[in-house]
Parts: sequence; structure tokens; C-alpha cells
Amino acid sequence: MATTRFASVTGGYTNIGDAVIRRAAYEWISADEGVVVYARDAPDVWDSQLGLSEGDEVFREGRARWLKAVIRAERPRVVFEPGEILLDRRAIPREIAFAVAAVIARLRGGAVVLPPRAIVGNSRASLAAHRLHCRFASRVYWRDQVSFRKIGVGTVVPDIAFGCDIRDGLPWDDRETLVVSLRGDRPSPSAAWFTAVDAWSKSNGLRVVTVAQVVEDEDRAMSIANQLGAVHYRWTDTPDVHEERVRELYGSARMVISDRLHVLVLASLGGAVPTEMVTGPRQKVRSHFAQIGLEGISLDLSETSTAEATEFLSAQLLRRSEVRARVREAHDEIRDLKTSVERLFVA
Repeated sequence: MATTRFASVTGGYTNIGDAVIRRAAYEWISADEGVVVYARDAPDVWDSQLGLSEGDEVFREGRARWLKAVIRAERPRVVFEPGEILLDRRAIPREIAFAVAAVIARLRGGAVVLPPRAIVGNSRASLAAHRLHCRFASRVYWRDQVSFRKIGVGTVVPDIAFGCDIRDGLPWDDRETLVVSLRGDRPSPSAAWFTAVDAWSKSNGLRVVTVAQVVEDEDRAMSIANQLGAVHYRWTDTPDVHEERVRELYGSARMVISDRLHVLVLASLGGAVPTEMVTGPRQKVRSHFAQIGLEGISLDLSETSTAEATEFLSAQLLRRSEVRARVREAHDEIRDLKTSVERLFVA
């Protein structure tokens, strides 16, 4: 009886973090026999970003056709998207369809895996349907405690991006860069932020480099560079090339300041100290790093003086050994999960 493998890898196609975690999930199920992939309306470059193979069949014509292939397959093995799952009222039909597909897949001797996720939205009906989906899945992983408590099924683990390769980067004494990458959909940093970053970088002999890991953040990165007199790494037209450029940049940095989770995860994998310092930070970065044992990496500037902000940055820099150890533990945990899922899919 043939085993057919399926992966749903839709996401934000201009967001390198989305590509990174979907590539990681795809690697949990990729095999020589090929994978039937649902990519929705993704551009062709998405396929190369995720490392899809020539033997894969990619569906872009609607989710229903892909789901029909899942439920008609013998012993289907299925991996869904990791990351944030929006559970608003519009998600109800999707979640019901996924729950039905999971039931049928299991009845046909298959396996369904939901990689590390986090819930956004609070539609009671969508939550109920997603809870059913989780109950019939073979493995369910969450990347934060709040999401786990909403569903009550599964295991809380680090974000899947921590399973990406750990890079040595430059030796610590040769690192002379402070990287800044802030979201473009939030208010511009305050005057206090600019004063603290400028003063601290100069006192530590670090050059400031700004970069965007999401296309929509490019204008914000350019604006910050202009105001600080910093270097700006421009977005390239080829996302996979840009991903490699930013990872090399993180490997040359002592610290990366960002309010994007996967900027800080990739930075920490490159040996930089991850730090969130903005006005009114959301819980996302704080909670996901707390999950791997790194507390206190986020500072709310609305409650802090410039002197306190620079002291915070200096204190963070002293945590590099702690960061390295916690990131290594998270990396190893995700790699062990990958091995476990691979065994499930060949059982």
C-alpha cells in the first residue's frame, strides 16, 4: 500500500520568516517519493525558497482540490503550516474541512502533524473546529502556552525556526555591528529610542546597520538608517538571496534589535544577542523566547528613561553565553522532534 505525502505551505510570500518556518515544516515530510504541496497563490520563487523538489506536485488552484487528494490517498501523511493560525469567523469553513480531512486520513491509516503554532483570533466556532482538527491529528505542537491552553491538546515546544542551522558567524571580538530591523506597520520609534540606540552604539564602538526581513518593513529600515546616519541593507529582488544576506549580517552582529520574532530567532542562531526595545511591545517576542528559557529580552520604552534603556542594552550584551546555551537547547529539541516525526511517517 503506497504512502502519499502532503504539505500545506501557504504563508506571507514577502516574509522571510514565513518562508523559513514553512521550509522547516516541509523538511519534516519531504521524501524521494515526492510531496503533494498546497501553496495557494504563491509566486514561483516560493518553491525555491522552500526547497521544493522536482518530484513534488504543487497545487495552486484552491485548497479543496488538495484536500480531496488527501482524503482519497492510501495512508496519507500530512503536515500543515506552522506559525500563526488566524481563527476568526472566516476560518470556520477551513477548520471544519481540515478536521474532516484529519479524521479520514487517520481512518485510512495515515498520520497528521501540526508543527509549532500560535493562535490569533478568538472565534468560538473556529476554535471549536480547530480543537476537533487537533484531537484527530497524530501530533500537535504549540509554540506558546496561551495557544495550548485555548485548545487543550498537544505539546508546547520552541518555535520551529530554532531548528534551522546554527552558524558560528564572526568571532565575538571581530563583531562590530548593531543590527536594527523594526516592523513597518507600527509607529515609528520615539525620540527616546533614537537617542538610546545612537548613544549606546557609539559608546560600544558599533556601527548600526538596518535591514528588513519583510518587504513591508523596507521603508521603516531606510527611515531609521537615515535618522541614525546608519548603513541600510536594501531588500533584494530574490528572496532566497536576501535571506542568505541577512543571515550573514546577523553573523557579524553583536546585537540585533527587532520586534519581529523570526528576525530575533535567526539572529540568535547566528550568535547575536536578540533584543526587543520598542514602545508598547506585544507579547509575541517575549513569550516565545520565554518558552526556551530566555526571560527579559524585551523592554517597553514607554516606561523607561534613556539611561535605563542604555543600561538594559549593556546588560543584554552580557547574556551572550546564556543566549547561546538556550538557543542550542531549543535547536536540539526541534531537531529531535523532526526525527520523531520522520519516524512516524515511515511507520
